[in-house]
Amino acid sequence: MIILDNHFHVDPFKGLFLEAVKQFHRAGGTHLMVVYKTAHDYGFPGLKAEDFMKAMDFHLELVERINRETPVKAFAVVGVHPAEFVHLAEKKGLEYAKNEVMKALEYAQKLCFEGKAVAIGEIGRPHYEVSEEIWNASIELMKYGMSLAKEADCAVQLHTESFDEAKFRELGEYV
Repeated sequence: MIILDNHFHVDPFKGLFLEAVKQFHRAGGTHLMVVYKTAHDYGFPGLKAEDFMKAMDFHLELVERINRETPVKAFAVVGVHPAEFVHLAEKKGLEYAKNEVMKALEYAQKLCFEGKAVAIGEIGRPHYEVSEEIWNASIELMKYGMSLAKEADCAVQLHTESFDEAKFRELGEYV
């Protein structure tokens, strides 16, 4: 039987990293969707597309280590977390941030095309209050990430606020 955790984060600098995966396995887990955290969490500044790309490559190395050093089968999910976009927009401006995140999402798509990742994510919108400009740009980036995923025939891992039926309908319209 396959026991899958569809949203698992790892951090080689803090926390348990491989020990957490081994605990998951001891509890009966067999497969993981290992979701990218943030460039900052992986030691990169997150100020340009290349930072996110390097962080995604680092994330892939972590997933490879899980597959090499544990009995669990791990799959990579790569993207740009909405909080990274918000931070970048506040530091460098909205248009700059959108352009850099779009380039990084295109790289995530490339990794999916190459079979190195199985999904683009976490993408979406903040679960905390932001300006209307940032909110709308987050939705635009989420739609862009979804279109890239459709082209790559891969899944998306969404990051959103709490949902009710109306929010699911709204999301359905985006899809």
